[in-house]
Amino acid sequence: MPAATDPRAPGDATGSSYDEQLIAGLVDERPDVAEICAWVLGQRRVARAVGPLCELLRRRPRDIAVCVAAVEALGQIGDPAAVPTLRWVLKEGYAGVRRAAVRALVRLDPEAARIVLARVAVEDPAAGVRELASQLLDALRREDRSG
Repeated sequence: MPAATDPRAPGDATGSSYDEQLIAGLVDERPDVAEICAWVLGQRRVARAVGPLCELLRRRPRDIAVCVAAVEALGQIGDPAAVPTLRWVLKEGYAGVRRAAVRALVRLDPEAARIVLARVAVEDPAAGVRELASQLLDALRREDRSG
């Protein structure tokens, strides 16, 4: 298991006041503050931020940059508990947010992502999202053949 100081290790479960301030910043009315807080939480891999990040996505779906940062943070943190929210984003989110959600799903659960990617590659209304889903699905298939 990686050491707590390892940047690849999830954030400390007991938490720091800094992490708590970042989580509190997710509800700031200024989109730039919420976006930066989400980004930093993802970089720090703060596991207890998953719930607040998921809540943020449902509460502020029109703040595209904030939602992209939240989705990317969920992908960085790596907790499969975020998968239902990411699936919701793929149905309800704006195209840029859906693109981020496709990437995050592959990071969180490649097996479950295959089914979702196959659907998104055909059904998503945005060509860019369909294209990305197809590319990621092809990459997962290549991994299967090579490994």
